[in-house]
Amino acid sequence: LLRPALKGSDTASVLDLSLHAKEILSSMPSNLKQSSPALFTTFWSLTLNDISVPVETYENHERRLKKALADLEETDRLDPKAKDKDIKKWKENITLDLDKLEKERKKQVDNNKKVMTRITEDKDALVEKDKSYKAIPCFFLQTCVFPRCVQSPEDAVFCARFIHLLHKIKTPNLSTILIYNMIITTFGPMVFSRTEQEAKHFGKFLSETLQMLNRWASTEEVFKKECENFPGFTNVSQKPTKPEKIAFSSFQQCLRNWHKQLSKAFTTCLESSEGTEVHNALTILSELVGSTFPVYDTFHAEVKQRVQKLIGEEQQFGQSIVVMARSVNARLQACESKMLKLPSKGKRKEAPEKDKDAEKKPKVDKGGAAPPAKDVKQEPVRRVEKQEEDKKDVKRDSEQDNRKRNRAEDEGAKVHAGKEEDPRAVRAKKEVGHSSKKEG
Repeated sequence: LLRPALKGSDTASVLDLSLHAKEILSSMPSNLKQSSPALFTTFWSLTLNDISVPVETYENHERRLKKALADLEETDRLDPKAKDKDIKKWKENITLDLDKLEKERKKQVDNNKKVMTRITEDKDALVEKDKSYKAIPCFFLQTCVFPRCVQSPEDAVFCARFIHLLHKIKTPNLSTILIYNMIITTFGPMVFSRTEQEAKHFGKFLSETLQMLNRWASTEEVFKKECENFPGFTNVSQKPTKPEKIAFSSFQQCLRNWHKQLSKAFTTCLESSEGTEVHNALTILSELVGSTFPVYDTFHAEVKQRVQKLIGEEQQFGQSIVVMARSVNARLQACESKMLKLPSKGKRKEAPEKDKDAEKKPKVDKGGAAPPAKDVKQEPVRRVEKQEEDKKDVKRDSEQDNRKRNRAEDEGAKVHAGKEEDPRAVRAKKEVGHSSKKEG
């Protein structure tokens, strides 16, 4: 409903089209009716070609056509038997394709400029100022991103690049880093509730998103250029009225936490007894492994261990899941050497010399008098006294053990004496004892 209205008039603005969005949003739940209709309108009225021009694709195709034209001219020169009519006709067709390609490229560039100009001019009206900093990201993901990113590969790429576009034009009152955080934290339910094709498209969307985040965290220069002074990368959770800028080191730590959450989510899904959940997790992994996830050795080892375990569970899940697990495992082994080492937690820093000196100084109580200082000379004497006390304790314990042992022997002797022995046996024992003494 919205796409023809936006493309029909070059002078149409987002504010004019938001009237159509209000009619659509009126049929939605009450918690979504109060959200920004302009953002909803802009998202659903655009396509991938409106916000992104595939310049590299056009250049590659143009390069192939020019190479084919050069090969035809070389054939005409080296092979005199070739028919002139056929070569001439082929040249004309390639030339026409080049002209069409150039016109299409120019049309795409002009359309992209118009759309970008319109969005940039109306960016202040996309998000209402009075809304909560969590309300708009939640509304945007529920009604826009998640329903569309699973429809097709083009829509998956569009959703990832549209979020980047909102960040790039510095949309006010919108936290893009909070949007990325919600995408990662809701990964588990998205895996379980999708079909195979939807899981594949969602993997494409997640790959595009992580590729952008990994690039921002690669170098501080890129982060300062594309993120540091942008309103979407501010911490508004602590002080909504005075948001704080997110530093490069903080963003790197945040990205590592996101990768950790993804690793746990994939491990949980792959350990599930539901074949659909395991199949969808492997489908999404096949879109990520080798390019965007995993990138740290610890998380790579966790995911690889669980994938290898699936290879031997053919009786439980079937041949299809085992084949997918082998394919993902091969990709994990191929990219193992490229993994980054996860930085270890830094050791606790020692107190500076001033603090150590301050600790040595006697503290003053409320009354103003200092507590009595410790006598350093008496410490060796106390240590020796303590060692002597320990020796006495050991000696006392050994004496108690000896008394118990002697008491037990006396009781055994009394019991043995109570029994009457044969006089002949007693006489034999005495004779044996005398003989042993003589031998000795």
